[in-house]
Amino acid sequence: MTYLKFIIILPVIIVSCQTIKKEENIVFNKVQWQQKYKSEYVNRRSMLHDIVYNDTIRNLSMNEITNLLGKPDKISNNHFYYLIDKKKLSIWTLHNTNMVIKFSKNDSIEWIKIHE
Repeated sequence: MTYLKFIIILPVIIVSCQTIKKEENIVFNKVQWQQKYKSEYVNRRSMLHDIVYNDTIRNLSMNEITNLLGKPDKISNNHFYYLIDKKKLSIWTLHNTNMVIKFSKNDSIEWIKIHE
């Protein structure tokens, strides 16, 4: 029984003790924004700051955002959800980070937030 507990707890300890990489902010690039490795977007976390705090992007319409960022991972009630990062342990998702863009009734951006 003790051996079974060790086998279950060991992966959790290993995952939680990983070193944290310092994030580098890079300028938004449409091609790099769409790049995936396996099922993960490799550059989105680095570009997140440039999108969230960019006044030019905040003035775009719903169609212009879709043309620039691509199809959202989820759409719900004038909210666009773009997956930024996903932490998994085997088949279980531990944590998701999404960028959420809320559009007003006239298709302009009301706000952009990071949902963790």
